[in-house]
Amino acid sequence: MTAGHPDAGPLLSVRGLRIAFVDGSHEHEVVHGVDLDVARGEILALVGESGSGKTVTALAAARLLPGNARIDGRVLLDGVDLTALDERELRSVRGSRIAFIFQDPAGALDPVFSIGAQLVEAIRRHRRDLARAAAREHAVGLLDLVGIPDARTRMGDYPHQFSGGQCQRIMIAMALSCEPELLVADEPTTALDVTVQQEILDVLVDLSARLGTTIVIITHDMGVVADVADRVVVMRDGRVEEQAEVHRLFTAPRADYTRVLLDAVPRLTLEGAGPLASDTHDDAHDDTALLTVEDLQVTYRTARGTVDALRGVSLRITPGEVVGLVGESGSGKSTIGRAVLGLTPVTSGRVRLGEEDLSHLRRARLRAVRARIGAVFQNPAAALNPRYTVGASVGEPLRVHRGVRGAELDAQVAALLESVRLPAAWARRYPHELSGGQRQRVAIARAVSLRPELLIADEPTSALDVSVQATVLDLIRDLQDQLRFGCLFITHDLAVVDRLCDRVVVLHAGRVVEAGTRREILHAPTEDYTRRLVAASPVADPVEQRRRRAARRSLVS
Repeated sequence: MTAGHPDAGPLLSVRGLRIAFVDGSHEHEVVHGVDLDVARGEILALVGESGSGKTVTALAAARLLPGNARIDGRVLLDGVDLTALDERELRSVRGSRIAFIFQDPAGALDPVFSIGAQLVEAIRRHRRDLARAAAREHAVGLLDLVGIPDARTRMGDYPHQFSGGQCQRIMIAMALSCEPELLVADEPTTALDVTVQQEILDVLVDLSARLGTTIVIITHDMGVVADVADRVVVMRDGRVEEQAEVHRLFTAPRADYTRVLLDAVPRLTLEGAGPLASDTHDDAHDDTALLTVEDLQVTYRTARGTVDALRGVSLRITPGEVVGLVGESGSGKSTIGRAVLGLTPVTSGRVRLGEEDLSHLRRARLRAVRARIGAVFQNPAAALNPRYTVGASVGEPLRVHRGVRGAELDAQVAALLESVRLPAAWARRYPHELSGGQRQRVAIARAVSLRPELLIADEPTSALDVSVQATVLDLIRDLQDQLRFGCLFITHDLAVVDRLCDRVVVLHAGRVVEAGTRREILHAPTEDYTRRLVAASPVADPVEQRRRRAARRSLVS
């Protein structure tokens, strides 16, 4: 990483930036007088919770905000005030001088065009003097630069034929197509597996080192900040709370809010680990199996043949135990969860809840057994019916499975909302009126409404801010202590596993690679694949992150 070139002056300078959104006669200001500088060649991390103003501040730099936004203040790119440019002048800046990488590459790439066609179009839009054949060669070179294997052949492939990490690499290639001076990466690694996330971060660090690209990375992951940033700007409620060099921010934060953010970060400690839940929990839970998965095989038929999603997977969960299921995308983690819920056909093997064999139950009996299982998914906005009030969503299982109605239903819904630390009066609200963390708490209330024996939690915190994530994790553990349900916790975040789980199962390519207590798997893994996962998981400590980056390189060398 580079510390920038301060003698040449900042590449980007923001002074007195105020952003407001106008709705009729009402004006709502969301950014209040922000000042910040980005030095040439540095990697600046912009951090803060949802609604802090991170993304709108970055979008204002390229004037990409919607038409009802009002911008006051100055945004200087190499001394040129971007707020004073007309639309034609701005078009010459966007893409060629400032480029963006967004969180959802699958949504940013056009599914009906090959990635080669999209790259060539982006290049020729800003380089009209370049012939199509030359633009194609440039596109192949960019794919090589960001690490897409067999780049020339894959130019003809479509977005759905690439993994999430590869799509993000393609978006980075597209952003670099016109050699921008400033690259803004908005949550570029959210919801990616730790190994894929590390690959994307390595690409960004390499670009900064080799090409001198100035990078602003917007993230809520303090491990990512510790790994790649030179300096950090912390935002809250549209204001800058603190700016500091990365080591000083982590070791001696000045703002109370920064300390709160850092305290909320789940930490994967590799040495000198303190007491773990598995150290004290083993004697407390019942050894009788609650969930038993035996030699589970799930095979899908596709136009290109059959795909083995799971190959002989076995695991067990006892009452009151939290088992973490980890592995890369495509390893089969969510397939196991869906098979337990009866949402995926089982090719062979057995899934038992207590003595009930879920893989061979008739529909009527399966519906009754499902009442003993709760489920929480990654995206609560998609999991909650937007036409239902919060109260209707939380109360639906009680109505369907218990026949609860009227005042009794209202009382139980109120108690459930209070159990997840939401006001009972919010039963009348709709999902769009809540934040992401609040919606996830509603989803948890619904999942535990029938006091399930087993909870399936599939990536329930991956897209949440660190402080909200900490609240949700504490909530799951508190409810688990009260209700004593077993929990299958599916995640790619090993720091979350270290904080919450008793035992861990590592999955790769549809097979169990390794299983054991949390201490055994995270602190003394025996398999190379598990070691790579642990080495790729960022920690919120710049010094430790540098050491682990070196250790990771030695594993793959």
